[in-house]
Amino acid sequence: MSEPNNRIGCAARGSQQYCCQNREFTNTPAVKGKQLQDLANFIGGAWVPAHDGATDEVLDPATGAVIATAPASGEADVDAAVAAARGAFGEWSAKTPRQRSEALHAVADAIEANMDELRALECANVGKPVSIIEFEMDLTLDNWRFFASAGRFLEGKAAGEYEAGYTSMIRRDPLGVIGSIAPWN
Repeated sequence: MSEPNNRIGCAARGSQQYCCQNREFTNTPAVKGKQLQDLANFIGGAWVPAHDGATDEVLDPATGAVIATAPASGEADVDAAVAAARGAFGEWSAKTPRQRSEALHAVADAIEANMDELRALECANVGKPVSIIEFEMDLTLDNWRFFASAGRFLEGKAAGEYEAGYTSMIRRDPLGVIGSIAPWN
């Protein structure tokens, strides 16, 4: 008699099968038996909790169990992140397009190197079938690589004579730091 299949999702890649089952990841060497954990904000090069210590629970959609806690960030956290970004702005904007591209490609490399773990974590977090998560994560990686390269080919530099006797130059420079909250679902 076979065991009941209570897996949230599974997919095969080569000879390896990847599954997530409730909160525990199975058949995925990088994450076998690993549980999600307390999450933090990444601000100024360090992982930090919300300024006021508030957290939200991350629930396993299959069981309703708490699988992690995430910082319930507020205005003070946004202010700290913007201040840290402003502090790094001069150094970052002075980098060449090649250097910025290489930094973003390094993020893409890290995503690719940890793809199995990221897929399994996403599966446990949202309960989607692995086949959908594979598509989404592959698209995520492609987006990082595309935009890491796109920055090397900025348009908008131009020279022309818009008024007699004068040469006008147009160039695009970074304006500064913004804070953005992007709602999702």
